[in-house]
Amino acid sequence: MKMQTIKPHEMKELESAWMAETGVPGILLMEQAARGLVEALGRHISKSGRVLFVCGPGSNGGDGYAAARLWKESGGNSLVLSAAASSQGDAGINRKLCSLMDIPELIWNKNMALPCCDAIVDALFGTGLSRAPEGETARLIEAINQAAVPVIAADIPSGLNGETGRTPGAAVHASETVTFHRIKQ
Repeated sequence: MKMQTIKPHEMKELESAWMAETGVPGILLMEQAARGLVEALGRHISKSGRVLFVCGPGSNGGDGYAAARLWKESGGNSLVLSAAASSQGDAGINRKLCSLMDIPELIWNKNMALPCCDAIVDALFGTGLSRAPEGETARLIEAINQAAVPVIAADIPSGLNGETGRTPGAAVHASETVTFHRIKQ
């Protein structure tokens, strides 16, 4: 049986309609996504392992920040690597909560090497990406791909086009992808 896929705009419409109907805020959807990521991590490393959460500024990054919190709460060692100096909306709230929990945060720069870790969570870009990653973000994706650890992608590996399923440039090679609602193209 073929699994039906969903396109990014359809997913956004479904989420918006569901939140309007139920009154459940988006930040709680991030929390559910984060639970799925933490569960996946448990399939790849020990519960006390050190995980690098690579987070972008958008909703996908918010999933990563929330997962970093939950991983630490469950006894794991969390380290956040942010691709941007700031995050907005629910992602910004989860980023702030990581800070309040004393989860170390690094800001990606061109002179940086990835820190040692047991696994990486790819929460850099979500389904809204429609162009090839460029410059430092492409370099960050290549660094993730060169790490010799399991990589768990949040919803879709960063660099894939959620509309077409194509890879227009650099893309994360995930060990496992935790999809939300349905698989994407």
